[in-house]
Amino acid sequence: MAPKIIQPAHPSLFGSWISNPKTISISRDSIRTTWMLFDSLCMFAITEDEKHRDTMAPQRRTRGDLKAATVMREHGLWLNREQRVVGNIPGVLIGDVFFFRMEMCVLGLHGQVQAGTDYVPSSQSLNDDEDVGDVIVYTGHGGQDKHNRQVMHQKLECGNLALERSMSCGIEVKVIRGFKYKGSASEKVYVYDGLYKIIETWFDVGRSGFGVYKFKLVRIENQVEMGSAIMKFAVSLRTQPLEARPRGYVSLDLSNKKENFPVFFYNDVDDVHDPIYYEYLISTGIKNRFEVFRSRETGWGVRSLDLIQVGSFICEYTGVVLTREQVQVFTMNGDSLIYPSHFGERWKEWGNLSQVFSDYVPPSYPSTPPLDFAMDVSRMSYVACYMSHSSSPNVFVQLVLYNHNNVSFPHLMLFAMENIPPMRELSLDYGVADEWMGKLAFCN
Repeated sequence: MAPKIIQPAHPSLFGSWISNPKTISISRDSIRTTWMLFDSLCMFAITEDEKHRDTMAPQRRTRGDLKAATVMREHGLWLNREQRVVGNIPGVLIGDVFFFRMEMCVLGLHGQVQAGTDYVPSSQSLNDDEDVGDVIVYTGHGGQDKHNRQVMHQKLECGNLALERSMSCGIEVKVIRGFKYKGSASEKVYVYDGLYKIIETWFDVGRSGFGVYKFKLVRIENQVEMGSAIMKFAVSLRTQPLEARPRGYVSLDLSNKKENFPVFFYNDVDDVHDPIYYEYLISTGIKNRFEVFRSRETGWGVRSLDLIQVGSFICEYTGVVLTREQVQVFTMNGDSLIYPSHFGERWKEWGNLSQVFSDYVPPSYPSTPPLDFAMDVSRMSYVACYMSHSSSPNVFVQLVLYNHNNVSFPHLMLFAMENIPPMRELSLDYGVADEWMGKLAFCN
């Protein structure tokens, strides 16, 4: 059973909590900006330690997350600290994935910096937590030694008192579930699963023979699906797609074995199967398992069956490159083209440490000539071509030179702007809306 973090109202802070999240002027963009600063500082701390590490000293793992969080706290950059928010944190989505506890603290999702009331690893506890998703029976905190063994009765104080008061006042609590994950420095990730109500509490005798507090939590209705449930579903899709989802798959490999991993093609909306009729164009190759799917909101879309960590390379945006002269011909024929010069320069949002270091000077990137070429993806398609547009994207385009030095024709490499959970749609900023926003005739 997965470890859980329960974020109750603090028993002594009821007067300073905000009960209506709409009163907080924090958007997803604000959350993302703070999140990116945290990630940038993590990398900065690790890089600086590597520079100054004594080569003769024993190897040690740099806790970039702790250093980043400390610096941000010293500069007053933690969110939702002066007034804690009851309910969902504005800008934090159910299903968001965190690789460090400190990420959640910086964003105001989690109140405790260290383990305690909020976090009980059930695999190490002698108490019987019960978790069936929508209903949790949670064992309280206290009375444990350093090995998490129950050695005395629990008391109605600290986190236990906070949960009891949350129940008495009808205040919902946030639930975050932890999963083992080998790709993380801590070998675990945390998934925000939304709001629960505490409907019952009682004092019971645990398996250890000592008294413990029990709390029954029920998930509030009309929320989006739990992120932890989606992650488990994605695992089943990776191994047995037709058993997990018997209807809707048009193809189990749109790439026809040209990729390292199969590209699923899923449509349960209508009978349009256009992508299978285009030649699949392969470039540097994908690192994750993707699914092209039909969406009622965006036409076609792309989602990953794997968790994509912030900053990770996703794939190349590729197509048939056309010169300016060729573009004129294709435009006359009515073909939809992609213009690289229109992509938003979202990469500039990364690594800006000016909020922390007053003498920070952003690096000077080599200038590139105008990107006067276009790409035709109407005859040869690639998984990236199906990504939808968003003014708040989770994927950004980086210009990269490799296998040639012609700066007029850089490769368009895609990277993750944030942690992207499995089954969440990938999106790009295609730039200003104009006549080319039709994008792909077969896509939107």
